[in-house]
Amino acid sequence: MKMRATPSSIIKVVWFKHPKFVRLMLFTLGFLIIIFPVNPNNYAEMNSLGALKDAAEIFVIMTLLCPNPDALAKVGFRKFSVKSEFLVSFCGMVVSYGIWYGGFTALSWLFSGTHWYQGIEQRGYMYISWNPKEFWSVPTYLLNTFTSALWQELIYRGVLITWVKDLTKSWKTALALSVTFFMVVHFYQGLAGMIYIGLDALLLGAIFLWRGNLASVTLIHFLATASQLFMAPDPYNILPYIPMWLGRGKN
Repeated sequence: MKMRATPSSIIKVVWFKHPKFVRLMLFTLGFLIIIFPVNPNNYAEMNSLGALKDAAEIFVIMTLLCPNPDALAKVGFRKFSVKSEFLVSFCGMVVSYGIWYGGFTALSWLFSGTHWYQGIEQRGYMYISWNPKEFWSVPTYLLNTFTSALWQELIYRGVLITWVKDLTKSWKTALALSVTFFMVVHFYQGLAGMIYIGLDALLLGAIFLWRGNLASVTLIHFLATASQLFMAPDPYNILPYIPMWLGRGKN
């Protein structure tokens, strides 16, 4: 008796018999999500769409690497010990906070009032609102922060360091190029901002070379950025708004 074709059976046939076609379609889907124009109406929508585009970028990269499991492992998608990576992340965060906030304060003092300081104030800008009516802007901001941290670590640490190291046979060259590229994409923060961003990239690159996975560097990146909720200037700092959220202040 001839079996009737079902959507699931068709997908299985296409998936296993035409893997290159499937990869091409998945790549195209991810690329279309990345370039699709959006017009968000509020911070929550903006953060959600940002997280979706970050996920699509990660998805696109993984479709390029997925035929070879070893390639995925080399760029950081490998098994890891939660306990050991958490310890590394904790130590890395202590250093990262020193770079982000100590370095930011020092560079602000050195470069304030000069054209080298231009743009560094954008560092604390976030798409959030502490108005209780816009509650979802905060969790969506955290989601977007995580997806952004993951795709940046995948690109600038996982892929770039791994490929340059394989090409040049030099981890020093790979680390230097990773730091340079990461500084360049943050040019809008001015020279002062690029300096402390470069120091942070040096830390994250060194940890990736040491550990060989994306777990620690992604967690450090995420927490360092998310901590701006408590350390960024007003109106992005949560601390002055806690009484309002607890119902003790005015909405």
